[in-house]
Amino acid sequence: MNKGQLLIATEAANLQLALDRSRPIEFSEHYDLCLRVVDYMLAEAKEAANRAAMSYRHFHVGCAAFAFNQEAPLGEQWKIFFGANVKAENKPGIKQCAEVQAIQAARIAGYNLIIGVALYGPLQPDDDSGVKSNALHPCKAVCQPYFVKLRELQQMTDQTLIVSTGPDSFGTAMIILADLLRMHSTI
Repeated sequence: MNKGQLLIATEAANLQLALDRSRPIEFSEHYDLCLRVVDYMLAEAKEAANRAAMSYRHFHVGCAAFAFNQEAPLGEQWKIFFGANVKAENKPGIKQCAEVQAIQAARIAGYNLIIGVALYGPLQPDDDSGVKSNALHPCKAVCQPYFVKLRELQQMTDQTLIVSTGPDSFGTAMIILADLLRMHSTI
């Protein structure tokens, strides 16, 4: 178990001890746990960007997705999954976003509730909506429609936390999914 998984297991154990086990876990309780590990998520997203991102534009983005699997054994119900963007020069229209990679890794492993997404990458203005944020937001072309679909499947909620920072960001930005989609006129 790595340092991050140990941190999550410890925080999760504390949460589980405090919960009434006769009822399902509320999303707000997942959210509280996500807030406790957000610094670790951002550090891992930065590592993913530095280690694995491939972009002919040198636009490196890393992602850490915090996910829950109710069927997993106690201590393993919450995990963080990683992704990095890929965009090849010879195929400029084809890209793989870090967010989608991280969330797909979680879904493949059976973690079907995405509680939080942490991004690390350079600022990129949203040409469609005109939004200029102080940190990188998930793209409107691929990520935001993907998030909408996951919300329809009840694998993300309006309260899913999106956290981002980067080398040229003005601090760390936190926003919930509903506000992100509203800001970019995705919904």
